[in-house]
Amino acid sequence: MKIMIRISPVAFFLFMLMHPWPVGAQEAALDSLIRGAEKKYQARAFDEAETMLAQALQTAEAQWGGVSVQYGKVCHHYGLFHHAKGAHAKAEEWALRAKSVYEQAGLQRSAAYAEVLRHLGMVNFHWGNNYEKAEAYFVKALSIYDTATGRESAGYCNAVLYLGNLYLYTGNYEQAEKCFKESLELQEKLNGSLSIEYGNVLVPMGVLFAKQFQFESAEPCFRTNASIVENKLGKNNATYASAIMMWAWPLLEQGQFETSEKLLQESKSILESLPDYEKIPSYMSLMEFFGMYYHLTKQYEASEYHHLRSKSLRAATLGKDHLSCEMSLAYLSGLYTETGQVEKAAAAFAEGSALRRSHLSDASRHFSEKEVYSFTTLFEGTLHKHFSFAWDYATQAPAFTGTCFDNILFYKGFLLNASNQFRNVHIADPGFGVKFEDWKKLQKQLSDQYALSLPDRNNSYISQLEDQVNALEKDLTRVVAGFREAIRQITWMDVREALRPDEAALEYVHFKYYHPQLTDSIFYAALLLTKDMNAPLFIPLFEQDDIEALLPPHGRNRSEYVSRLYNDHRLKQHL
Repeated sequence: MKIMIRISPVAFFLFMLMHPWPVGAQEAALDSLIRGAEKKYQARAFDEAETMLAQALQTAEAQWGGVSVQYGKVCHHYGLFHHAKGAHAKAEEWALRAKSVYEQAGLQRSAAYAEVLRHLGMVNFHWGNNYEKAEAYFVKALSIYDTATGRESAGYCNAVLYLGNLYLYTGNYEQAEKCFKESLELQEKLNGSLSIEYGNVLVPMGVLFAKQFQFESAEPCFRTNASIVENKLGKNNATYASAIMMWAWPLLEQGQFETSEKLLQESKSILESLPDYEKIPSYMSLMEFFGMYYHLTKQYEASEYHHLRSKSLRAATLGKDHLSCEMSLAYLSGLYTETGQVEKAAAAFAEGSALRRSHLSDASRHFSEKEVYSFTTLFEGTLHKHFSFAWDYATQAPAFTGTCFDNILFYKGFLLNASNQFRNVHIADPGFGVKFEDWKKLQKQLSDQYALSLPDRNNSYISQLEDQVNALEKDLTRVVAGFREAIRQITWMDVREALRPDEAALEYVHFKYYHPQLTDSIFYAALLLTKDMNAPLFIPLFEQDDIEALLPPHGRNRSEYVSRLYNDHRLKQHL
């Protein structure tokens, strides 16, 4: 009689590791255990993956010690595991631990070290808390890959791709396109144009085209990637669901509603069959695309539901201050404007503006002036919509004019002033940078806690974080004169407080007019504020074409030209 004994893969790997097998066999067993955990967390079987990684970590420390390549490798995969879960703080913690282990082992020029740096760049990029650090990690990883493995390697290609994604996200489209083209060329050489790796570059290339409203060029990028994923991986997986969701985007923008809806519904069916699907970033984006579809097909209640759902899911997983939440607010403000829900539109515009100012303020502290300008242009369209809404509805939503005034103050002055101030601080006091980064991390942890529902919040932890933030701010204030003023955004109420009874503040603005879509008109307006006003007064002035038609020819004599302007009674009627 034969007796069958079944041994689990984990038990088998542990048996190999714990018994006196040759060193090569022990390392192979550890690698198999790590690969098994990787497959589990990629399939979102996180409990099983964590059990395998915990065993691998324990074994690596016992067999090779806590300062070894093997131990560092497990730490690295622990970071990848937490990254897959969306736990960015834990992911960074484990990646930094792996980085430290490799440095102690003298592996700073190795491909393994470059992998950890690339992952740290990915964490900071996805976390959205420090794009400067993300870029620095990617650039350093590329330098190491270049010498350790050469440019025609998977590590180098992936680092170039992520650097391009960073530039795409921050509005530096020229640099993004260079990175994507380089990555496509290298991937074609390495894996061919029908590979998953090649398709992974086509997706951000398509996004780059779509961001510039070149949807006819974006569509074949997404379609080709979806075809590659289907041929290589089949349909019942998150990768395919994400691929067809992205393919639906340019079709939607080009009015192919029936085809795009089929793709979105298929994507939804696949994603909702996966565990913890609401925490999958692609599902959050899918809700946004459904919101767009229902808006364009004039199913407004369904559109509102899906945009709110996307915002709620992103806030729960990424934090309520994550920049992706601003995207939902931008869509909602447009929807509410189009449907005449003035109060809801004003609230969405105001909340979105606050998020944009916060992120731009952070960017100004570590980006170059060119990068700050590129990042700022990402929000210009929404800003124009903001002022267009004020032009149409300021009398119905008078408090909204305060947000308009805040935006003018910020975009006109604060951005580059703060950027220069913080650069000078770094030069004058090298220790400021470390303290400032600690302060930002604490603020992020507080934000994550505030984003939780009340029953899920750790109030003692929140209190501890708040105490640490206050203590650090006091320290920074002692180190840097004006720190509190630099981190505080000036508002219209600050201006009103500074005015004397006989003074007034007057700000001018011009903007492309949306009604609700972009028109070919440029409007000019002013905002007036006095000491006794409850909110600034929005004063529509004129359309650019109207005033240009009244301007006299610009002759050679500047004083004569100016004099004619002042004496033109038709012009005075518009001012």
